[in-house]
Amino acid sequence: MKITVIGGGPGGLYTALLTKKARPDWEVEVFERNQADDTFGFGVVFSDETLDEFLSRDVPVFQRIKDHFAYWDDVAVHFKGQEMRCAGNGFCGTSRQTLLTILQERCAELGVKMEFGVDIQPGDLKTRFADSDVIVAGDGINSAIREHHKEAFQPSTTWKSNRFCWMGSTRPMDEFNYFFRETEHGQMVAHCYQYEKDHSTWVFEMDEATWQGHGFEEFDEEGSKAKLEAIFAEELQGHPLLLNRSNWRNFPRVFCENWYTDNIVILGDAKASAHFSIGSGTKLAMECAIALADSLLEHAETDVQKAFQAYDDARRTPCQIIQHNADVSLAWFEHMNRSWDMEPYQFAMVVMCRAKSITYDNLIVRDPEFVRKADDEWYARHLRETGEDLTESRPTPMFSSFKLREMELVNRVVMSPMAQYSCDKDGVPNDWHKVHYVGHAHGGAGMIYTEMTCPSADARITEGCPGLWNDEQEAAWKSIVDMIHDTSAAKVTLQLGHAGRKGSTQLGWEKMDHPLADPDANWPIVSASPIPWFDGVSQVPAELDRAGMDRIKADFVQATERAARANFDMIELHCAHGYLLASFLSPLTNLRSDDYGGSLENRLRYPLDVFTAMRAVWPAERPMAVRVSGTDWKEGGLTEAELIAIAEAFRDAGCDLIDVSAGQTIPDQEPVYGRMFQAHLAEAVRNVPHIATMAVGAITEAAQVNTILHTRRADLVAIGRPHMWNPFFTHQAAAWYGAVNRKAWAKQYESGAMQVFREAEKNRQKMLELQRKAAPGRHNRV
Repeated sequence: MKITVIGGGPGGLYTALLTKKARPDWEVEVFERNQADDTFGFGVVFSDETLDEFLSRDVPVFQRIKDHFAYWDDVAVHFKGQEMRCAGNGFCGTSRQTLLTILQERCAELGVKMEFGVDIQPGDLKTRFADSDVIVAGDGINSAIREHHKEAFQPSTTWKSNRFCWMGSTRPMDEFNYFFRETEHGQMVAHCYQYEKDHSTWVFEMDEATWQGHGFEEFDEEGSKAKLEAIFAEELQGHPLLLNRSNWRNFPRVFCENWYTDNIVILGDAKASAHFSIGSGTKLAMECAIALADSLLEHAETDVQKAFQAYDDARRTPCQIIQHNADVSLAWFEHMNRSWDMEPYQFAMVVMCRAKSITYDNLIVRDPEFVRKADDEWYARHLRETGEDLTESRPTPMFSSFKLREMELVNRVVMSPMAQYSCDKDGVPNDWHKVHYVGHAHGGAGMIYTEMTCPSADARITEGCPGLWNDEQEAAWKSIVDMIHDTSAAKVTLQLGHAGRKGSTQLGWEKMDHPLADPDANWPIVSASPIPWFDGVSQVPAELDRAGMDRIKADFVQATERAARANFDMIELHCAHGYLLASFLSPLTNLRSDDYGGSLENRLRYPLDVFTAMRAVWPAERPMAVRVSGTDWKEGGLTEAELIAIAEAFRDAGCDLIDVSAGQTIPDQEPVYGRMFQAHLAEAVRNVPHIATMAVGAITEAAQVNTILHTRRADLVAIGRPHMWNPFFTHQAAAWYGAVNRKAWAKQYESGAMQVFREAEKNRQKMLELQRKAAPGRHNRV
């Protein structure tokens, strides 16, 4: 078996090392375009978990690397003249050249053939290495092999907007530092860490406008050095910056859909790049090298393709998770100006939690004193804004009150609207709905949302959807709302919407989004434009005309009046998920050429007309919300700028809360899933036009709720599926944080809740004790 590795970076060398160590009889060779002692860049970073993996794979390499590591536990955020430290992070750094030298020496000991200063042309691979069984393409982020075989690897490269450059310094440091600077031309940040004695890495980053304003030039290293030394003179403490190909760049986000072709397999940055802000580029390459070596050792002698597929199976998901975290982190740095008005500890919380992989609870374990200070700042701000004093009870942000007009919630948790498809054919809520909604209200959430309720029979999604167009429906809803009010502290919101082209379909557990099985049972549907949901399967909706617009607006108005009589506390207009009003907003579903199509102003015209008519009849003391899709998850769909403009338009029309969801506009959407995967959309609305927002989407833990609130991604957090299996989600979280509110319990359950109260008090005391222990020494390691 012969393995040829093109690219002598950490990933390529580690692949060669591990395969040769396990199979000394195999021929393993490495070709690198640069010389062995060439170095570009300064330091690399690893976590404690990665070091454990190194130890288990090759002890000699681990021991040699360990002797050269600079370790740190604290992350220090420097912002507006203050330093906020968070301990318990467990990272280490070393010189990139030291790492390469150690790997080269170990490869030589094991018998790996290495040639340096050799530039391999991708077109020559098949002839020059005709006898190689496996060719590993590890030739870096600008991989020539990847580009030569791009039809096979199917790479995508997205150039990100921020400018950055890598420099070094002789300034020592015992922690990872983020130095945030406000300048006359905008904000910038230096990401800094020590990688060897008396040497530290400094990565400077800023947006294009700031870069242009300071007159930086892409290849003027000396000029950039002088300017940055002046800007960061205080942080450098008299030490100079060091240069090493320190040119300004934009980050290329690379990902290959396919990881192998014929006998070529791709590795490291050539395959997938991870933004430097989470320090995982080298980690990603070396962890993929481990998986590739394992797969080759197990399968390559019998089936190279099987080996490649095993490598893909083992690493694709972990690689995508790391890259997604890096993407989210990168996006925050691109928009760090949106958080610039924050107080210091809130800003530091955002920095620590920006990638969503670290939550409020993680930080309590890492550094309870840091969380205590962040909470103190949050409670003080809450007291100034609301008059509610939480400094003694310390319930966490999740259990603070929130007020919209005259409606006040006892906490920030909302049960998300979840379709039940359980009405009789006349759209009247029944016993199922009463048990569902009242039962969940007893679970402690501050607000309960109804499923989408329709203002007319032909506005329904399915025959099982509820309505609010007749007296019987109104009475049924009033009975449910009154019981919730009588037996819990929860408020109730009616979500009102028209299905549009997604109407007249089967129940959610049948053939979802498909027409009713009985063709004669289907009713006519309408939309902004005559585009069916599924071509050749769904009904073609009629394009809504002016008379139809007036009729449907009147339906919404009468439903709003009924909702007020039914004692709903808030009403939400559904303008998301491809339903009727959403079909006007999205350029993918609105192809009109009249006053209701084309520009965003025109696309907003009818949804705003409906909202304004509803607001006019809804009681002034009660708030109104609008649900929007923050993105269509499809090229050519809604942009972030349009999302912000839509939110501002509804705010100006009297909307109090923007409920930011995403997608479901078209059937072939391409969403990017993950924990809290839509929170960034709510964050944009909350932090640019500063409108009250609700976040929703894959939020599953109380820790995530507190993270979203603490970092100002939203004001309220809607929980959907977790409430299906655990109606007592909020009570359970209250016990965990020691934040039980007796008002949120039905008096019939109080005797059973006493044990919860006792457990909650124990947990609260444990948290306080953790923070007390950490306080005297500022940051004891946890």
